[in-house]
Amino acid sequence: ARVATASAMLRGQARLGSKSLMVGQHILWISQDDIPDVRDVVGRLSDPERGVLLAAAADLEHILANLDKEDTTLEHLVQWQAKIQKHQKLIEAKVTDPDLSNEKEQLLKQFQDAGSSMIARSSELMAAASKQSQSA
Repeated sequence: ARVATASAMLRGQARLGSKSLMVGQHILWISQDDIPDVRDVVGRLSDPERGVLLAAAADLEHILANLDKEDTTLEHLVQWQAKIQKHQKLIEAKVTDPDLSNEKEQLLKQFQDAGSSMIARSSELMAAASKQSQSA
């Protein structure tokens, strides 16, 4: 409760609201594996629309961090593209708060950019597979 109160005060809020609980996503996990689940639960309870954005941003961060790794396969790219499309639909349907419009638009733009990067990466993987089959 003290952390939520301090967070609200630092943002200039006169009283505690449900959105003040979002700070809990940073302190309520025990192991790093718990972070996505904690973020989702806290987001749904305190600020559902921001929770949608946070979950999408976290998945996008994971995708971008793994995109250029050597063990990335075309199967990964297909799964990630499906995940991005799911998030885009969810964001467009669920995030209607005008206060979140900038974050929403930025995230949707980042998804478009990630889609372009995944297309480029799939071309690289297909070219490498083609070279490998020609040399065999």
